[in-house]
Amino acid sequence: MSINQLTITPKKLISINELAKEAGFNYSVLISEKLLNKITKPGYENLNVFLKVCAKQLKISLTDSKNWKKTRLFYPMECFNGSLNPEEVVITTQNGDVAIAFAFENAEVFSTPL
Repeated sequence: MSINQLTITPKKLISINELAKEAGFNYSVLISEKLLNKITKPGYENLNVFLKVCAKQLKISLTDSKNWKKTRLFYPMECFNGSLNPEEVVITTQNGDVAIAFAFENAEVFSTPL
């Protein structure tokens, strides 16, 4: 079962394969709509930087800790007052697919726990 089949509604996860490939991903990448909206608010270049950070973090997780299913990272997100606040992001991998979402979305985005 792929991550695409686990989505509750089609608009929850958005495919960003071309952008992800530029950032260093070798797999199909899906990002949650909420996370995408928060990252792209200030500008497009923030998404590219975010994806590069995720790709590097996933590479570390896969090689160093052998964690194949779930990787956590805290990424600074802009708050309503302009300050930066670290938000927990979860990168899940399954059957060659990568999904990136806020940690609080995990139960909301996936119909079965990973």
